[in-house]
Amino acid sequence: MVTAQVQPSQPVRSRRRLIGLIALGTLLPLVAVAILSAWNWLSAPERFPLAAVRLDGRLIKVTEPELKQAMLPHLDRGLLGLDVERIRLAIEELPWVETATVRRRWPGTLVIGVVERVAIARWNDGLLSERGELFRPSLETFPESLPLLQGPAERASDVWARFQRLTAMLAPIELDIAVLRLDARQAWTAELRDGVVLELGVDDADAAAERFVQAFPRIGGPDEAQLIRIDLRYPNGFALAWASAEASSSGKRKQ
Repeated sequence: MVTAQVQPSQPVRSRRRLIGLIALGTLLPLVAVAILSAWNWLSAPERFPLAAVRLDGRLIKVTEPELKQAMLPHLDRGLLGLDVERIRLAIEELPWVETATVRRRWPGTLVIGVVERVAIARWNDGLLSERGELFRPSLETFPESLPLLQGPAERASDVWARFQRLTAMLAPIELDIAVLRLDARQAWTAELRDGVVLELGVDDADAAAERFVQAFPRIGGPDEAQLIRIDLRYPNGFALAWASAEASSSGKRKQ
């Protein structure tokens, strides 16, 4: 006896597929609503309340009131529902914050980690960090005794690099740069800690500084005179200006 299997016709299969798609389309929104409702229930403040915010590390420039003000708008949910990424970004908007980390610690603690920027110089009206980033915190938080660098914003890295080179060159003769300036004409001028102005010019500033350092031990000025300006813009030498009556009558002394 031969038994024949009867396959459903094409219209029947199409109707079944359509019914399945309709059922799936009806079920998926219900599942999504259920998941959303469960999440809202779990993330409500009363489910896993935030009991404490703990700082991991020590603050130097960033203050706790600043941190609190940055985080407070984002602490409106329970620990599970907190948007830790938004909290991290809010903290990193603080001027002295380089990077921040935010993590949950159950059952009810939020742990904050902060890496502060390290300022290496004043830059125009702000500060330059050791990573070459410009930032502008409040003036009262500026560290003391930082060198002042000035120039176009896009040349900050160049000015800092030249400051480092000149500092290394002048160190053997115990001269310390307080200010380094790059003006609109691309000319370099430095001011030493003792107030002496160092004119470096546009071209070959490093070579000019090196010539001066080599000649410095042989330089002698007028008695009781104070050096006020060093002009290194000469191609094969430099000129010195002294604050004294003798210097004013003889002008600059060419080396």
